[in-house]
Amino acid sequence: MVNDLKTDYYYRRHGSSRLDVVQGTSNRSSAISLGRISQSSDVRKGANSSVGAVPLLPVPHSQKAQIQLRASSLSSEQLKMSDRRGSNISRLPFSDPTVKTVDSLYQRLQWQQLHDEEAKKEFALGKRIGFYRFKNEIGTGNFSKVKLAHHLLTKEKVAVKIIDKTKLDAKTRKMLNREIRTMDMLSHPSLIRLYEVAESVSGIFLFMEYAPGGELYAKLSEDGCYNEDQAKPIFAQIASAVSYMHDRFFIHRDIKAENVFFVDPYNVKLGDFGFATQVDKIDQHLNTFCGSPPYAAPELFEDDHYYGPSVDIWALGILLYFMVTGHMPFNGKTVPTIKHAILDGSFELPEYLSQECMDLISGILRRKPLLRLTLQQMQESSWLEGVQWPEEDSIYRPLPSTSYQFISELSETEQATRETLEHLGIVKDLLQSHVDRGSRSHVIGTFRIIQHRTILNAIGSQSSFGEAPPRTSQSDQTRGRTPLSQGSKGNSSESFPPRNLSRRRRNTLKASKHSKFCNLL
Repeated sequence: MVNDLKTDYYYRRHGSSRLDVVQGTSNRSSAISLGRISQSSDVRKGANSSVGAVPLLPVPHSQKAQIQLRASSLSSEQLKMSDRRGSNISRLPFSDPTVKTVDSLYQRLQWQQLHDEEAKKEFALGKRIGFYRFKNEIGTGNFSKVKLAHHLLTKEKVAVKIIDKTKLDAKTRKMLNREIRTMDMLSHPSLIRLYEVAESVSGIFLFMEYAPGGELYAKLSEDGCYNEDQAKPIFAQIASAVSYMHDRFFIHRDIKAENVFFVDPYNVKLGDFGFATQVDKIDQHLNTFCGSPPYAAPELFEDDHYYGPSVDIWALGILLYFMVTGHMPFNGKTVPTIKHAILDGSFELPEYLSQECMDLISGILRRKPLLRLTLQQMQESSWLEGVQWPEEDSIYRPLPSTSYQFISELSETEQATRETLEHLGIVKDLLQSHVDRGSRSHVIGTFRIIQHRTILNAIGSQSSFGEAPPRTSQSDQTRGRTPLSQGSKGNSSESFPPRNLSRRRRNTLKASKHSKFCNLL
């Protein structure tokens, strides 16, 4: 049986006559040859040779006055906590004989990695690597698992994808190469960010932005479908991220509710770039077939090639249908039955949907790729009229600036980020020396984490999950629907789709008699 829409498949029509079905979640994994982090050299670079140590002091107030953003992305409580935790190794002998004291938080962590027995034990037990201490597991896949981790220098929570190197082959190694490259090259407010990549003898670690709200799939499974007012901003964020990728010749190829994550109750991010690829031109033919069967476009089953943007657009249509109905337009218990339903080309639209929503879904789910609505047409549709469409993140920089003479030439965000780094002990020369290592550097990883937090502080994002967003609207009340969050046990005659469906029931649900029959064009 199809495992609740979470069966992934990956096959190439040429060279294999069968469809390899891979059971699992979105954490497809692979490996890459990455340079290991050097510790002692960074410790020496982090010290101020003229005085022997980097003082744990903020930058002068005159410099702060030039920065309108909050200078530090870390609270005073966080810094004090870090200072207290590191006090037991403060001013201890250092590995570099020219350095007599260990005065900054950065130097203390470096010293711990080399000399602290408790830290060495954590490394040996797989509870820590670099500046990260692992916490509980939050996801699993065929070759990887995802854990919550804490960045010990900034005290920020991150998600770490841990890939088992012993289970990898050449194909999955190539996939990871692409995944890291994709995340490194893209910067959009609705895409998960990559902070750092590290490697041990047995594993590869991708440290990424943590989305505490979990998957869109889980929310829909637990609470039922969204009403249209709730679905509009969520769908616009996802579609804008896909549009941004296509503008830069990247194809995602695995868009589904399991790969959409909530960073706060109202904002989502698209993640899992394991199947993403970059093309030379946007209309380039692709012949590697990948993704999740319920979201697969018809051409993936019947042609020997396809256009990347078209399959992403189709998947967006499936996702929108799922968001506003609570079930899939094409159902089946096995991959062959799902394939048959998609190629048969018929689905039903419940009449409680607005005409504008039905028109948008029907315009996306057209059988012929060239007849499907474009992302620009989606944005201009009457259903999304007045809905904010997030644009490229022009503030966030994956790497620090190198070509400047005065700090005043930098953006306010980067000035604030660098001030916080200086406070922690990562001075300008050390930061500049790590630029070429990119995401393979723990210094650049720290830069990215602090910069991201600085931006979020400035815009007031990352709101708490203590209170869920409202799950009803006036439009629902006028249609006689009750709030999904109330969890009433009504049957299909009271409302459609039924609330609080189990995953199995939702996936096999048949549309009610109050529906509009659609054929793929």
